[in-house]
Amino acid sequence: MPDDAELRATVEKKRRCNDAQQRWGRDAMGFDLYLFRRQRTWDSTGTAASHTLGVMTSTARLLCLICWIAACAPDELGVRDSGVSGPDTGATDAQPMDARTTDATVDAMAGSDVGAGPDATSSDAGPPPIDGGPPPIDAGPPPVDAGPTGPVDEFTESVTWLHPDISGWPITTELTVTFSGSSICLEYDRKNVWPEVEIFPPDGTLVVANAWVFAQDGGRWYAGTFEWMRPGQTCKAMSAVDGNHVKVRPFDEASGWRPASGVVLYFMVSGLIRNPSYRNVMERSNIVRVVWP
Repeated sequence: MPDDAELRATVEKKRRCNDAQQRWGRDAMGFDLYLFRRQRTWDSTGTAASHTLGVMTSTARLLCLICWIAACAPDELGVRDSGVSGPDTGATDAQPMDARTTDATVDAMAGSDVGAGPDATSSDAGPPPIDGGPPPIDAGPPPVDAGPTGPVDEFTESVTWLHPDISGWPITTELTVTFSGSSICLEYDRKNVWPEVEIFPPDGTLVVANAWVFAQDGGRWYAGTFEWMRPGQTCKAMSAVDGNHVKVRPFDEASGWRPASGVVLYFMVSGLIRNPSYRNVMERSNIVRVVWP
């Protein structure tokens, strides 16, 4: 038989119960029988003796009941000794007196806040958590660099400047190049904004910009102005794009340079720079690629 501490305790209590029944129950019942047999004799002595006999008989029966309850009633009624625990736990193994007591206990617990779940109020729950404020706002992914927001140069080659180098001037206007009949049109939005300057008096010609051409000679790129632009003016004769107007070698009058059809050229407009005596603004357009018609 396995070594069961609870079983041993049960057997021991049964043994004590039997001993108590045999010892106390037998003695008390014997004394009660003795009093019963003596009842007739004592009844003849009078009312007082009869009353005394009744009291002693009841006392004997009560004594018998008390002895049995003390020794056996806990086991018979389902009450287990709180000092006996199972082999795997150190907790008491007390049980309710009957099923009705158990149901009442369960109902009482269900109606209370104790053990009602994670939302129940408990003295062991500790202080409430400290409010750390609202969660951080997700700023989302960083903005994507879309590149330059204004007009950009289409020319990226190394260049020799036939007139002063203005590559460091800021681009403040966007250039569009078109052809109309025998004219080349350089459209830009500063044609009526840049200050007017009178050149070569006493003619009184007012100008606001210079037109540039980028052309290649012997594998090298050169940049030079070829015309003056009056206020509001955007179109010039295509014949002005030649050596007679650039006037600086290798694109001078002696070179006889004139762009051939299909050649790639680049164009730009800027503030006045062709003659050092005349200046207005240090601004320019972007450089635009063109296939000569």
